[in-house]
Amino acid sequence: MKLTAEVLQLAYETITISEDKLENPILIQMVGAPTWGKTFLSERITGAVPIVRISGDRLRKKIFPQAEFTEEENRFLFDQVGETILKELAQNGQSIILDMNVSKKAYRQKNCELAKSLGMRCLTILTRCSDKTARCRLTERQKNPWRLVQRNEYVVPVERYDQFVKEIELPGIFEKKFKFNSEKNETKKFKKLIAYLKNN
Repeated sequence: MKLTAEVLQLAYETITISEDKLENPILIQMVGAPTWGKTFLSERITGAVPIVRISGDRLRKKIFPQAEFTEEENRFLFDQVGETILKELAQNGQSIILDMNVSKKAYRQKNCELAKSLGMRCLTILTRCSDKTARCRLTERQKNPWRLVQRNEYVVPVERYDQFVKEIELPGIFEKKFKFNSEKNETKKFKKLIAYLKNN
């Protein structure tokens, strides 16, 4: 598949761009397996500060209605479409949150180097919950397909959960990061995060 103007138009239809901007633009990369709370936290952040949320699920559904989750599909979505959008938004002074599992350190580093070259800060956010809770959440999602349609999410089979977890490379010591447990009320930590986004 080729990166065309039509494909980029489809991609832009999945995001909302605010006229307001953070004084110091930032790129936030989310890390976490399905149901660990990436989208929930991303939506809270976009509700608190002017930041463009790029949803991996919405992007994939828009461009690949019959998604197969192949390596070739992932490279096209994130190395070509995602990188092009990131560049264009960053050049316009927008802050960006990647609401998807940016699981590989090399990919996060590549995105961060691109962001820094465009004058942006970088932040990694790791969300987490217990494996038991994650499997329960996946089971509930499979029972409620209407929720997935409304939120443009994919149904991840419970039996694939362990595979997603194994693929995650945790943030290293040189990555600026915040960690959140989606099973806990971490209001203080969330306020600290928002203050960091606004003031640094």
